[in-house]
Amino acid sequence: MILEVAEAGDSEQVRNFFAVLAENGRLVLLTEIAALFDTYWANLKRTVDIEVTAAFELTDEQQNKLAQALSKKLERQVSLVASLDKSLIGGVIIRTGDMVIDASVRGKLTKLADALGS
Repeated sequence: MILEVAEAGDSEQVRNFFAVLAENGRLVLLTEIAALFDTYWANLKRTVDIEVTAAFELTDEQQNKLAQALSKKLERQVSLVASLDKSLIGGVIIRTGDMVIDASVRGKLTKLADALGS
């Protein structure tokens, strides 16, 4: 079925790629292959997707300043997506790939509780 869909395209390389995956029983890896390709493509274009979770709604100006600061620090073009989580109490959590910056009040309280419990 995938080969039939791939045959709709003009690229013989794409058809061959799907054929090799199917012959080797690796079609289940398509989502991981796509994720790796997206990562490779973003590295090539020097871009990064960043998810910011904040305790309060970020204004456009705050988002722009944060995106500029992260762009400068990471030396990449930043695409920022903001979401709201009132359980953070205050501050933000910034996620990109395997990097997480927890500047939330909840995160700091958790670290403090861990330190006191040690």
